[in-house]
Amino acid sequence: MPRLHTLAATSLALVLAAHAQTGLFTGYTVRFLGGLDHLAGLEGLNDQVRGMNAYFGVDGTWVRDAQGNLGGFEGVWAPYLNVPELTNRPDMGLALEKVLMQGERTRLLAGLEYTAGAASTSNIFLFTNGTTQSSIYAAEELEVSNMMATCRYSLKDLNLPFHAHAGLGLGLANITASGMYQQMGITFDPNAEELSEELDVQHLIQADYDGSALSARLFVGAEYELGPMSFILDLGYNHMNFGELEGSTTQVLRNATSLELEEVEVIGEPGTRYEFAPLISASLQHARDNALRIARGLPPIDGPVDLTDTSLQWGTPKAIEYDLSGGYARLGLAFRF
Repeated sequence: MPRLHTLAATSLALVLAAHAQTGLFTGYTVRFLGGLDHLAGLEGLNDQVRGMNAYFGVDGTWVRDAQGNLGGFEGVWAPYLNVPELTNRPDMGLALEKVLMQGERTRLLAGLEYTAGAASTSNIFLFTNGTTQSSIYAAEELEVSNMMATCRYSLKDLNLPFHAHAGLGLGLANITASGMYQQMGITFDPNAEELSEELDVQHLIQADYDGSALSARLFVGAEYELGPMSFILDLGYNHMNFGELEGSTTQVLRNATSLELEEVEVIGEPGTRYEFAPLISASLQHARDNALRIARGLPPIDGPVDLTDTSLQWGTPKAIEYDLSGGYARLGLAFRF
């Protein structure tokens, strides 16, 4: 496969060189660009992040879910999670533009560009409970690509090789989004280290979703020409609202008696990506209740975790919508033919 990519790139370079010699590519601009998109509209996912932080806060909610009410011990060893919110998405891309009309000081360009970028946030922490050392890891990741047709009108300064422009774009964007919650644990004997037992994953939630949406853009900018090169700055607003994504959320918990990982059946969840904190709370309450029943000689509850149960501490989880609309800033290096 690398040889095919090398052959294709070499062939394209030869074709471009041949066309440049014959003048067929006169009036074209190739632009390499990169910048930051401000994720101002991604409140749903940041609410999920804030919810996880609150759930693992100093009040020790996790302790009450998993172990019952331990009185004043919650604040002593309760884990505290602080995952940063998502604020920006860096991206890079390539654009090809063609001069459609050109006057003494004005020109109209149309082009096609492809950009791609990613954003992520995560945190991991360790805590100890009695004879168990545990770690918890939480993460959110986004990968976004966008193919867009653009048009910009440019006005040149009277004396300097400087242009000011305004433009718009319309295209199709794609997104893949994933979220993870993972608890690892090790049981240990403080008096006999060789008796410690690694249990690996205790609780794992994995959410994988994707979607596509029409994208639109309005922008203004400046261009400074230096021979056949140009340095370009764009400032604008991207509309990129994916709404509810398609995918699935899976969850496994370690069985209290067999120590085997078992998938937990969940009902009442939204049909799209939803918050983790209510799911974790409901699942740990379910596991705790089963452990208590087994300890009393009663059969475990075979039914699924019902997220619509009104007795749950965190209630029904909210669906997350992925709206990446917001302002952006972008720098570009262009080469004119």
